[in-house]
Amino acid sequence: MWERTFPGSAVQVGQVRSAVRIVLDGCSAADDVVHILSEISANACEHSRSGKLGGEFIVRLQHSPGACVLGEVEDEGGSWDGDLKASARDRSGLSIVLALASACGVELRPGERRAVWFHLPCQPEYPGEAGR
Repeated sequence: MWERTFPGSAVQVGQVRSAVRIVLDGCSAADDVVHILSEISANACEHSRSGKLGGEFIVRLQHSPGACVLGEVEDEGGSWDGDLKASARDRSGLSIVLALASACGVELRPGERRAVWFHLPCQPEYPGEAGR
């Protein structure tokens, strides 16, 4: 399990991408995971209290090589109702998340916090790599 807290500023989305690429080095799903986390992190900064002065958001990843990546972005909550499908407009960040993830959702957390989570399968980069 990997976890890191970022200041709630849109400029931090690049830091999320860089950190996740290092964590998922060699994972066949890395590009999709980076894209998903970029979109969710940007939304946390733009549409939650995480984007207010002093706000922050947390990115978490659990990588099971050759199997899947579970990830989430936890923000400080806000007025959004958490309906991913209703909020995903054509070509919006959330529509990309819905298209790439095999499963995703929103979980309410204590203190009015909210986590947008996703699941994405990953396959070994090379045949025979599984189980190493």
